[in-house]
Amino acid sequence: MELAAGSHGVVTGGELARAGIGRRAVARRLGDGRLRRLHRGVFLVGPLLGARTLEVAAVLAVGRDAAISHRSAAELWELLPPSEHPIDVTVTEGHPHDRRGIRIHRSRSLLHSLHDGVWVTTPLRTLEDLTVTATRSDIERAVEEAQVRRLVTRGEVERLRGRAGAAARGHEPSLTRSEAERRLLRLVRAADLPAPHTNARIGPFEVDFLSA
Repeated sequence: MELAAGSHGVVTGGELARAGIGRRAVARRLGDGRLRRLHRGVFLVGPLLGARTLEVAAVLAVGRDAAISHRSAAELWELLPPSEHPIDVTVTEGHPHDRRGIRIHRSRSLLHSLHDGVWVTTPLRTLEDLTVTATRSDIERAVEEAQVRRLVTRGEVERLRGRAGAAARGHEPSLTRSEAERRLLRLVRAADLPAPHTNARIGPFEVDFLSA
């Protein structure tokens, strides 16, 4: 429990061995439910998954110098909503294969940081990765959210090549709170109408859109 406390309930076989818990002891704990195997050599302590348990386990399962990336990183930074898909992990060393529930990406370099106890690509690198794998609407949404949340500056995103940079150059970011608001905002921009204020206050009221 002490080992797992700082890693969303996850421990590795190596950590257990160094703590004096050998293979037989691990097998007994797997049998009675005190441990649960998530991946080869990666275990959950106890029966309950934490908020980031699966992400931490995926990084540990892949190996050294790995981080959550692409769509999974965008969800972790709250740039895109949660979805059902394998966890994206980028690695710079070795040649690991996809595992159950994990999708491996390879890169010569990896810009990542520790966020909420998980190694994850930086917001700017995440947007760059999305340019290759995500849909246009997801890229535009992620670019907008990253600026509204002040995780990146508009200038940083504009310097990115591809669709992420183009999305930042296309319009000013606007705070939206629902898919309906995002769709209406896209229609306004497509019609080349003046950009409205989103979720603006008028006296004691908050309105979704306000045009001057």
